[in-house]
Amino acid sequence: METKTKPLVLLISTFLMLAGCGTNNLKPESDETNAASLATEKEPSPEVKEFCVWRPFFFTTVGNHATDEIIGSTFAIKLKDGDQTYLLTALHLLGPETGLSQQIAPGEIRELVDRVIVSDAFGATDSNLDAGIPLELDTDVASSESWLELDALMLPAGPSGKRLKPLSFSATQLSVGDLIWLCTAVFGGAPPSDKTHQAKVTSIGEDGAFEYEFVNQKLSLQAADGAPLLGMDGAVVGMHLRQSIKSYEVAGVGILTTVLEKEFEKLLNQ
Repeated sequence: METKTKPLVLLISTFLMLAGCGTNNLKPESDETNAASLATEKEPSPEVKEFCVWRPFFFTTVGNHATDEIIGSTFAIKLKDGDQTYLLTALHLLGPETGLSQQIAPGEIRELVDRVIVSDAFGATDSNLDAGIPLELDTDVASSESWLELDALMLPAGPSGKRLKPLSFSATQLSVGDLIWLCTAVFGGAPPSDKTHQAKVTSIGEDGAFEYEFVNQKLSLQAADGAPLLGMDGAVVGMHLRQSIKSYEVAGVGILTTVLEKEFEKLLNQ
């Protein structure tokens, strides 16, 4: 009787061990699956210069922005080699969305904006820099609805220009399916040390507006409006305007640099 029990016990023990191993193996398999699904997040990201992405704060006759309340992003840019440095950001930051009592139209900027200061987006320096007053537009340009639709604002770097490290516009034509990187510090979903956040282009409109979905779906895009969107080579392929409201995904809406470059060249040659 005893000799018959041992093989049975061994058989049951072996079965339980195998069943236990099978159960334990489910977790590693799940981890491997998750790692595979997030593999694209580990694609090499473009190098980012220090002092190229900043936080803007506007002081106006219709309200001021406190320097301890982040409202958006801005970045240093040169339209061409040898040109002076400018700061580029989203025009809607000068409006009710950021606490001002009204939206400042392009033609009102010189009249209503008293001062602009910027602070480094990644904390490389704690000092604030004075930027130049936004460019004055002539009557024809200022009255054009196209500037409000473009939702872009260019600031001369002013005396602080030497401290800024400008990016350059990309000459590459962006296509659906391309990988791009939002370049700014985010408020959640990623460490503050992460300077870039990968996304994939999902649509491009005829007007130059395009949409993209982020690989990291935990990102908070608070205060990312006005940040540069980079290609693999580190050149600017677009500017992030706002988070997309068309889906439940963490996605963004931006404007192509081909459009920005064309419009700002017209502005500077007015």
